[in-house]
Amino acid sequence: MINKKYEFILFAFLMALFMSGFMSLIVTFINLGFVDGILSIWIDAYWKAFLVAFPTIFLVVPRVRKTVGILIKNKKIPMSKENLLIVISTNDVDTILKFPLLYGGVSLPRDYWKRVHIMFWGSSIIPAKENVQIKEQIKQMQKDGVEFSSCIVCAEEYAVVDELENMGIVCNHTGLLLTEALKDDKNWAMMTV
Repeated sequence: MINKKYEFILFAFLMALFMSGFMSLIVTFINLGFVDGILSIWIDAYWKAFLVAFPTIFLVVPRVRKTVGILIKNKKIPMSKENLLIVISTNDVDTILKFPLLYGGVSLPRDYWKRVHIMFWGSSIIPAKENVQIKEQIKQMQKDGVEFSSCIVCAEEYAVVDELENMGIVCNHTGLLLTEALKDDKNWAMMTV
């Protein structure tokens, strides 16, 4: 596979390859019709068109994107990160309800993020299991597509694995997702409470 950092170069190459080939074929046919040697005439026009098209794409595409961005109404702020991981380690009910669950709860419906994952770690597991408001908020957020998980080691220590799993909170080795989010700074934003 080709590294993502070469995406625009590959895009420009393929766009130039296809567009110059197609356009030179059509223009050659329009100007000459079916004449003897049309294939060699077209190939000659094709490679010359490609030599012009390839560098031109590097100049034109960024300006076209900028112009389109100006012309399109309700333009959103471009964000490269699409995934949000919220790690909750506090057992303070008010804090859990008013910050991570409030923001996490509106993030998908308001299209702030494409994926939201909330992870309960340590003593935060207890209010998640016992507090009625938190349980109701989790249920509503799950309907909106928010993912929930809990540290399996912590859940086992508090003997609440079954209760959390029945709430739709996946108990697993959350360190894997946490490590992925910490290492993948381009796709993941992370907050801890």
